[in-house]
Amino acid sequence: ALRVAIERKHSEATEALRACGAKDLHSAALLDDADMVSACLAAGFNADEKDSQGRTALFVAAQRNSLRALRALAAGGADLCIPCTKHRSTALCEAIDAEQHEAVAVLRECGAKDLRAAALLDDGEMARACIADGATPDDEDGDRPLELAVQKGSVEV
Repeated sequence: ALRVAIERKHSEATEALRACGAKDLHSAALLDDADMVSACLAAGFNADEKDSQGRTALFVAAQRNSLRALRALAAGGADLCIPCTKHRSTALCEAIDAEQHEAVAVLRECGAKDLRAAALLDDGEMARACIADGATPDDEDGDRPLELAVQKGSVEV
């Protein structure tokens, strides 16, 4: 109910639900509420649970540029590299695609890495780290990292 109220911009319903103690990680990401993120994780919520669209709270926070929520989720153990089921993209790639530059910076500070992101950012160091972890230039559906690097002229990658 809280998430629906937030997404539909029903501020009175959102505040009433929050006053009653309603909470969930995706709502915390939408609200950029680090305290709610911490409370959810302390209560045993799964940091990597996906919503009906296959998005984790981290992915939602990246889409919304919710920097406090991103930091709290990363500190709470959220998987920084888990892809969205629907978009097959990580939070880092989503932040890049949505031009959420601050979210990109926070995710990188927290250690997020992705081979597609490395190609988009022309980041050879990230690309080498991803390959060392077992990623291959052609292991993703859609935009293949190697093709992206060539298209962008990413010599470093």
